Amino acid sequence: MAGARESGFGALFVGVTGPPAALVSALLTTGIAAVASWVARGPQGTVGYAVAALVALAASEGWRSHFARRLGGLTGDTFGSLIEMTQAVFWVLVALL
Repeated sequence: MAGARESGFGALFVGVTGPPAALVSALLTTGIAAVASWVARGPQGTVGYAVAALVALAASEGWRSHFARRLGGLTGDTFGSLIEMTQAVFWVLVALL
């Protein structure tokens, strides 16, 4: 994946994290969500928080690939959009659970 522009802010971040590091990050995020749910809601909420984290990460990947197709890469604004959308999906799902 390349940045949409060579000189843009997004070009500083594209390709910095490889697939193994991204997988570890995703697993750690899911694990932290599961532990936070244990503290907040006990054992019954753990699965719900983990599912919310995984769905949010999947939605983020879909949004990222949409930007890559439409813009030919990622920009600083698309990275910000990815962060905001991922958080929104996670918290909406947590509220619904």
